[in-house]
Amino acid sequence: MLAVLCIGDSITRWDQSYCDQSIHTTDNIAEVGETTEGWLDPNVHTNRIIPALAAQPIDVVSILLYTNDVAQQIEPLQVEANLRSLVAMLESEGVVDIVLSIPPYFQAEEIVPLHAEYNDRLDEIAPLIVAIAVDPNNVARFGVDWRTLSLPYPDVWSDPVHPDVAGHAIARPFVDAALIPNPFVPALSPAGIALLFIALGVTAFLMLRNSDSAP
Repeated sequence: MLAVLCIGDSITRWDQSYCDQSIHTTDNIAEVGETTEGWLDPNVHTNRIIPALAAQPIDVVSILLYTNDVAQQIEPLQVEANLRSLVAMLESEGVVDIVLSIPPYFQAEEIVPLHAEYNDRLDEIAPLIVAIAVDPNNVARFGVDWRTLSLPYPDVWSDPVHPDVAGHAIARPFVDAALIPNPFVPALSPAGIALLFIALGVTAFLMLRNSDSAP
């Protein structure tokens, strides 16, 4: 099992959330109503993040945010800048693995027209999150896209924003699996890709030579 620090908003803070149900050892410091900007507040850094990192060695930090950024109409590029700053701040504190996930869609588009606008904005933010997760210049990687994960389950919601306990139970194994580092990811660095192509080339050469020498 891993030691996981969960950063997020009310979706993560929700009683018996995916973080609380995890098979891993978790510390849930999510805060209701929080945005990416809120997690950059110096008081939050000093009073919540630093003590959590000092309490035990943390293997991975899980971040699930952006729902309140969307609702507060924070521009997607500002959300990206905030998230990059948060990742950099966590790295400066010694964190070596950060998993970034995308929150679920707002569920009441047909009843609340504004939710359609919110979901459009979440779709704008999503590729920016992925771009940070695949950036080789930081320690972040991608986790779970709750937008697609939650679509087949319309009846596991406490309200149009928050999955209920059953909804979190559905998501939990996917999140738990995503938190485990993939041993093949380091090989996909530029150097790893170059070595892979060299190995494939050598293998192909040997196969051709052997086929030519066969009777």
